[in-house]
Amino acid sequence: MHGTRQFVIAAILSLLVMQPMQASEVMRMRVEPYLQPAGDRNPGFCYVVDDGSGPRLLSEPIGGFNFQWGVRSQITVNVERRSDPVDTSKTTLEYRLVTLDKEEKVEPGTHFQIFVWDRAFIRGQSILGLKRFSFISKDIETTFYQRMKLLEGTPPRAAIPGLGGEQDKPKVGDDRRIILEFSYPADSSQPLVLENMVGLEDLKLE
Repeated sequence: MHGTRQFVIAAILSLLVMQPMQASEVMRMRVEPYLQPAGDRNPGFCYVVDDGSGPRLLSEPIGGFNFQWGVRSQITVNVERRSDPVDTSKTTLEYRLVTLDKEEKVEPGTHFQIFVWDRAFIRGQSILGLKRFSFISKDIETTFYQRMKLLEGTPPRAAIPGLGGEQDKPKVGDDRRIILEFSYPADSSQPLVLENMVGLEDLKLE
């Protein structure tokens, strides 16, 4: 579990770290079989990818790519840097699928974690309405709804560890952000299983 958590945090902290690139570039990347809440949208989700430089979060859509929960994909994409039509000092990156090189379905019971700081990311028993989940036990269900209650209201602006300003950090003892740990079912058409959760306050990451 600790290795998975370190992977999640490493990907989260690298959200804004991009390697210099040309105006147009073709690259290969691995897309992990789950999504993470996006730090620059509310609410929204982003891919977890690795283009050889380590795991990071990608909030831009990948044109032509059909993401599937529980399927790890190796893809080749074309990346174009485009100028903002309103503010020419700003640029955006546009990703488009070139080839789908490999798909691998993860083993049932494989775990992954998502980082949640806003109640809007969870709709009923689903992750932003995209993927349903069930609870491994009644205790986990009870704890989950208690945690969700704490997320109601205005979420902290420093949603992702290490990316917020000092003035945006939640006060000690008032950090409501959590990591939810899920596992994949044997049948991909069935809901994910929520097995555990931990608060950022408990991890002492900041």
